[in-house]
Amino acid sequence: MKTEIRWSRAALALLVSTITLAVPFYPAESRAELAIGAARDFLHSTNANALVLRYDWRKYNIGTEALAWHGSDGTNGAVTLDFNVLGFFDIPVDFDLGGAYIANTTRLNGSRLNFQLTGAVNLGHFRVFFTHFSNAGIKPPNAGWNFAGLAWRF
Repeated sequence: MKTEIRWSRAALALLVSTITLAVPFYPAESRAELAIGAARDFLHSTNANALVLRYDWRKYNIGTEALAWHGSDGTNGAVTLDFNVLGFFDIPVDFDLGGAYIANTTRLNGSRLNFQLTGAVNLGHFRVFFTHFSNAGIKPPNAGWNFAGLAWRF
C-alpha cells in the first residue's frame, strides 16, 4: 500500500512539474499581445540596460514598442512603430522593419528619427529578440543601438 501511495505522489509531482514547465512554452491564443522584458546593448554602449514594453497587433502585422535605458551614454528612451514582414506566415519568427523616435541624440544615434530592425523568436510566452536602431548613415552618421533581450508575452 505504501508503495502505491509513494508512486501516486511521485506521479502527481511529475505531472505538476511537467505542466509547470510546459505552460510558459504554450503559445498565446490572442491575436494581439503585450510583452514586457529587459534588454542590453551588447555592441557599442557599456552597461546600457533597457526596460521594454511591446504591443503587437498580430492580425495587421503591426507592432509598437517603448524602451527606456540607462548606461555609459546616459539615460535615453525610444518609441517605435514597425511592420512584421514575416507576419503572413504562421511561424514563431518575427522580422520587424520600422521607425523609431529616440529621445536624446548621442554618439550612437546621430538623429532622433531612426530606422528600426528587429528579429525575434517567439517561444510560447517568451520572446527572444534583437533590435537595432540607426539613422542608416544619414548625416550625422552613427553607430546605432543594438539591444538583445528577453520578454514575457501575455
